[in-house]
Amino acid sequence: MSHAGIGAILLTTVLALTNGCSGPLLVRDGELLRITRSAPGRDADKTAPGQPVRIGWLGTACYFIQFGEVALMTDPYFTHHSLGQVGFGRIRSDPELVERKTGKLPTPQAIFVGHTHYDHTLDLAEMISQRRWDGVPIYGSASLENLLCGYGGHRVSSWRGAATDGNWHTVGPGLEYQALCSEHAPQIDGILLYAGQIGQPLKSRPTHAADFKVGDTYAYLYRLSQGAKQFTIYFADAAATPPLGFPDVMVEHVDLAILCVPGWRNVKGYPQGIIRRLRPRHILLSHYDDFFQTDGRRTREVPTAELGAFIRVVQGCADYPEFESILVPGVDAVMQIAAVAAPRAAER
Repeated sequence: MSHAGIGAILLTTVLALTNGCSGPLLVRDGELLRITRSAPGRDADKTAPGQPVRIGWLGTACYFIQFGEVALMTDPYFTHHSLGQVGFGRIRSDPELVERKTGKLPTPQAIFVGHTHYDHTLDLAEMISQRRWDGVPIYGSASLENLLCGYGGHRVSSWRGAATDGNWHTVGPGLEYQALCSEHAPQIDGILLYAGQIGQPLKSRPTHAADFKVGDTYAYLYRLSQGAKQFTIYFADAAATPPLGFPDVMVEHVDLAILCVPGWRNVKGYPQGIIRRLRPRHILLSHYDDFFQTDGRRTREVPTAELGAFIRVVQGCADYPEFESILVPGVDAVMQIAAVAAPRAAER
């Protein structure tokens, strides 16, 4: 199907169901809404000794996560385009915006990409070039490798195939990961836009949203360690039908689950299945900002996210003893969560 044909599907389905409207977020940019269980000792993160884990949300599924000297980044995307431009026009990374969003970030040990839609990868090459991060490994699918070819061969040298064998893989001191085979929920009425693989190396820079096909979709587990402290994160940049995106074995001590909101109505058992599987201490709601918004005003909720209803579903299944809070950040919010003592090797 042509770019225009795919764009027409996008515009007609989204506009018909949302009437072109999206509402303001529950929190303003840079703010954080924390929903906690009222019980003695629940506010442990404010008093726990030692260095906390810092989680900065840069919008959509882009996070910069740091624990001491250990840092990682996910799904770099900052440059918004209007719905009409995504459907019918050309899209490109905005160098000035990338500089503004990432100029003060330290070098991460790795960058992880869950899938290759444009709202997860558009600014990746520009960010690497500006920050001179060519040596930073970029983990993702074969489609990601082929996408990076369009930006020049030197970009591809940073690509690493995400390992989905169920084992922990060491990236560097204090950082391990597992990649979990998952899926991308249909966006509208059973339709997955920009489906399929980027099956061949691109010969030039991608210029249309349809060039950024979804590829294989992964969820990730990250394990960050500093001395005797450890912090485990589950990260899903797309809603998925259980058990897709589940780890093969039970994982102990999941501190934070970052869960994608859009698409949750279009799959069964999400987010309940993964919450009950992982029993995370904290649940962070993600990717619900309007990535079609270009007016520079207060950030809005993306059409069809239904964030309020999603929060109620999460509240209904976060009824286990380990649960501490639901986190609803505004764009550019920075959260701090205490790490806990690492379990002994025999317990892993």
